Amino acid sequence: LAAGAQVLAYAVEQGHGGQIVYAAQASAAGATDGRVRVEGRSQARGSGAGGLGGSIELLGSRNEFAPDAVLDRGIGGAAGMLVIGAQSIRIVAGAAGSSDCPLDCTLSVGTLQGLLAGGSLTLRASNALATATIDIMEGVDVDLTAVLTGAHQVFRLQSENITLRADALIRSGGGTVILSGLGSASALVGIDDPTGGVGRLFGIEPTDSRTEAQKPLSLLAPGGSQGGRVTL
Repeated sequence: LAAGAQVLAYAVEQGHGGQIVYAAQASAAGATDGRVRVEGRSQARGSGAGGLGGSIELLGSRNEFAPDAVLDRGIGGAAGMLVIGAQSIRIVAGAAGSSDCPLDCTLSVGTLQGLLAGGSLTLRASNALATATIDIMEGVDVDLTAVLTGAHQVFRLQSENITLRADALIRSGGGTVILSGLGSASALVGIDDPTGGVGRLFGIEPTDSRTEAQKPLSLLAPGGSQGGRVTL
């Protein structure tokens, strides 16, 4: 989607926003084609009283978005969801910038803050071997207190394995944080309070402990047959 181009799936006067999906499949396992690049405007806003924001999904084998790309799934009633897929994801400290996510994707905290400012965000990692990971690197403070504030706003991490490394921190300003292990439709992964103080989830309200079932991915690659693992 070139700069100046736009894809519009929004409610004009009243109703929910639509769904925009950019999906590109690699030609072979490990290949770096199947590229999705977004520079222009994608709009899936809701409108009017109770109109919910829609969703925008970047599901290429390689996903890139420019720092000035508009990914608008904003509010009528509640903001919608942005989904970014990769085969593995690392979250590191740093300011916002453009993102190039080939098979492995590195996203800075500043980039996450910018993406969450417009609604909810799901980072989804999966591969055919069920070995995909999302890592929040050691000592990284994922400070979302200024952007994850809405009662219906969600920051979700989905992968076969999710790890908050030593002294890693996720902070919410009142929105919901979900760590979701991918697996079969019946697989459940519990999210419990950490006992060793390795990784921490902080919000204005106490962290809610829950489980979430997820089906395997169909566009990126099949998920594993077992539930994923969350390490705090």
